[in-house]
Amino acid sequence: MKNSLKSTNIACKIINTFTISTLSIMLNQNIARSQNQWSAGFYQAENSAEVSYVTGNGDYCYIQNPSQLKIFGGWDRVRHVGDSSYKDGLSNSGPCGWPDGLYRLQSQPGVYKLYGSEACWVSSTDQLNKVEGGWSQVFTINDESSTNLFVNRSYTRKSCPWR
Repeated sequence: MKNSLKSTNIACKIINTFTISTLSIMLNQNIARSQNQWSAGFYQAENSAEVSYVTGNGDYCYIQNPSQLKIFGGWDRVRHVGDSSYKDGLSNSGPCGWPDGLYRLQSQPGVYKLYGSEACWVSSTDQLNKVEGGWSQVFTINDESSTNLFVNRSYTRKSCPWR
């Protein structure tokens, strides 16, 4: 009888250890899964000025300034969440790039074209009107110190080709 109780106790300890270990693994998997279940979109944590874009590919970037947020559709697209746990398990890829298009910094006369991985400047009003669709296609943005139009783009101060 004594051996039987001892065997039962050992079996219970093994089962309990296995159960705790299994539960621990399941809990960690659920935490990891929940950290990556945030759908692609714009998020702002309570008590934070930063707005981030979660790409849905395991990373996020931060919106550079209100002008950029406006280009992406404005505050109506931002989901407000309790804390920044939506970033847990994601890689920070730095500032968000600007969408393809034509841009002018408010304090400068030049117009820049962003397309694919390239950036160039529109060399004349004639080129802007005849090739790029005119001033109505140009986004004028505030050029706060945080503005970097050329994030993730190659810009060598070249003029745009006439196409």
